[in-house]
Parts: sequence; structure tokens; C-alpha cells
Amino acid sequence: MKNSLIVFLLFLSTLTFAQTKGGYVKGDDYEGANFSGKYMISKNKNILSYFTPTSDEIDSLEARIKDRLTELKTTKTDREFPTFIIDNLKDYKRQYFGYVNEKGERVIYFNFFHNSGNVYGWREGEVVIKDGGYYYWRMKWNLTTNKIIDFYVNGEA
Repeated sequence: MKNSLIVFLLFLSTLTFAQTKGGYVKGDDYEGANFSGKYMISKNKNILSYFTPTSDEIDSLEARIKDRLTELKTTKTDREFPTFIIDNLKDYKRQYFGYVNEKGERVIYFNFFHNSGNVYGWREGEVVIKDGGYYYWRMKWNLTTNKIIDFYVNGEA
């Protein structure tokens, strides 16, 4: 009986911990995990505070993401923008992390990884993968200025 109680309490604490991180989100063309920015591994030193993006914010951005990436493609000069990403956007799982930058602007950090890979633990914390090319990429969307910033595609080994 005592062991059962301990197991139950451990299980309950695990559920409580997972719920504080954010949650699972799914739309018609996307699937992701939603977190407060305090769970980001790749943190920027210019962060004032963190927030968990709302479902409405995510739905709104996801509805516009393909158009925004297409616009971004026409302005990228440092590297050929991958048409593969735009054509296969629905095949990526996402992670969303919210934070407030040093200017007081709300920013959502998006982390994308292709469904073809076996990425474990993606609902528990930030996925960090080196290399992988167009299958792993990230960007930040500044909600205050409504601009995509820091778009980055992983390199290839």
C-alpha cells in the first residue's frame, strides 16, 4: 500500500511538472509543443522575462507563416532560401517559446524539425540538433513589430 501511494504521488508530480511547461497544440496544418521561454536552452542574454504563447497567438501566426516565409525568401541574400521548407511546412513539428526582449517586445521563438526524424522528448523541452540541413530550422517572430527575425537553417555535416 505504501509503495502504491509513493508511485501515485510520483506520477501526480510528473503530471503537474509537465503542465507548467506549456502544452500540446494542434491545428489543421501543424502540431507542436508550447512552452514558456524559460525552458529554452539556447537563451539570449537580452531577455527581460518569459511568457507562454497563447493558442490564439499560435493559431494566428501559423495561419500566416507560409506567406511570411515566402516574403522572406525574396529578401534573403546570405544563403539560398530553401523552397523545401515552404513546400513541406506541414511536415514539421514545432516548439514555441515566448519571451520579452530588452526593448519590451514580445517574441515567439519557433523551433522546427521534420517528421521524418525520430525526435524524442520534443514535448518536454527544447530540441537542439546540430546539422541536419533543411530538416531542422528555427526562427523568431517579433509580435510587436510583426516581423520574422533570426531565421536560421541548420548546416549539413
